[in-house]
Amino acid sequence: MPAGLFNLSVMTAGTGSGVATSPSGGTYTSGTTISTNAIADPGSTFGSWSCVGTTSYLSTSNATGGSFSMPSENVTCTATFNLGAPPPVSAPVDSGLALSLTFLGIAAMVGFKKWRNRNAGH
Repeated sequence: MPAGLFNLSVMTAGTGSGVATSPSGGTYTSGTTISTNAIADPGSTFGSWSCVGTTSYLSTSNATGGSFSMPSENVTCTATFNLGAPPPVSAPVDSGLALSLTFLGIAAMVGFKKWRNRNAGH
């Protein structure tokens, strides 16, 4: 590789999915401004960007990321995606009835069939 050119690798990670739209992996000249951007797939949320070599050059929870100057070393940028929250629940509620719903996480929802009213008849 010619002097002053360094590799930039781009990866995705996490429990969700999405696309790292920039930067594109490849070879960059030291000093080139590298900007990050990511788009989460439906059902996923963007978690963070991390760009590291022997030190951290970018760490952000902003999907449109940020930018850094390509250092004089190889760098790996990772976009992390998480599973998104389930869709909101909507149901009619009688006037004057207090309603409290608690989401316990995806694992707790396995085998879920329906919400029940513990105060029915009270």
